[in-house]
Amino acid sequence: MSKALFKYTGHSLKPMYNSDHDTLKKAKLKIGEVYEFEFKHPRNYKYHKKYFALLNLVYDNQDFFTDFESFREYIVIKSGYYIKTLTIKGEFYKAKSISFASMDNLEFESLFDKTLDVVISEFIPISKDEIKAEIAEFY
Repeated sequence: MSKALFKYTGHSLKPMYNSDHDTLKKAKLKIGEVYEFEFKHPRNYKYHKKYFALLNLVYDNQDFFTDFESFREYIVIKSGYYIKTLTIKGEFYKAKSISFASMDNLEFESLFDKTLDVVISEFIPISKDEIKAEIAEFY
């Protein structure tokens, strides 16, 4: 399966880059044929950087976690993005992947918003606007 980025112009889809146009040509689409497309909002890299700026800011200003990956996994789980497994000894939670491939932009925005809620309720008791202003300096 080939992937390409398109921009909606109001009445049609236009390939974003020359490489996307080339991918479309290689697909050998025929005029008049019907094709099925799956639409997905690609992840915004700047938003990804903003998310990690938030995590780094909070991690640097807390004393409980000594390992960033454990901290990040805790935040993701507390934000509601986890897989729950039942074991003989009880429930086990594992953070879902937040990679570009596993999460589109809309889902990532939701994770970011829920992460802000966790940060404010458990680590830094300030408003969302204040913490957003604080992290704006770091990305």
